[in-house]
Amino acid sequence: MTPARTDEYRLGPLGAAVGKRLAAWDAARFGKRLWRGDASLWVTGPAAEISDRLGWLRLPESMPARIPAFRAFAEEIRAEGVERVVLLGMAGRASRPSSIKGRWRRSRASALIVLDSTHPAAVAAVERAIDIRRTLFVVSSKSGTTIEPCRSSAILGEGRADRRAPRRRFAAISDPGTPLQALARERGFRRAFEALPTSGAASRR
Repeated sequence: MTPARTDEYRLGPLGAAVGKRLAAWDAARFGKRLWRGDASLWVTGPAAEISDRLGWLRLPESMPARIPAFRAFAEEIRAEGVERVVLLGMAGRASRPSSIKGRWRRSRASALIVLDSTHPAAVAAVERAIDIRRTLFVVSSKSGTTIEPCRSSAILGEGRADRRAPRRRFAAISDPGTPLQALARERGFRRAFEALPTSGAASRR
């Protein structure tokens, strides 16, 4: 039997410091306390902004029930000719999808573009890379107030008449009751997905 592969990290002069920190975490029972949602791992005293944001630890348990709906949505837009998805988001809303994309095969990775900038050159590069009529734009903001992805949505949705993406080519991901959820309904987005309020950065970006 071939032994399971293990990753090896060579930290050089930082090895001692990392080892010391790992030993301290082990002594403090960091793992067990993290799974209990113990905010005192980071601060002393009440810390709702931390403890209320640890829902991601339970995503493997809570998300499977939503997977059939996600798959049905994917099949629905694929049947209508959607070939690419452009995610409009900043910070964690962009970094996590980018990390996942990096693990896909090249043929699948090309189906997702992450736009985390409103710089005209970045937006123009995305427009050149896609057929706007065969693209789904996903606006992602936990707080629903992040300016950059909402602005990118406006740019891509309000361009020249022959290039404008119809509102049915937009979807939103945000916490329940946010301004982005309201905007999605007002503008007739195809779908407004509700994020898990207890999962995400304390900054609520």
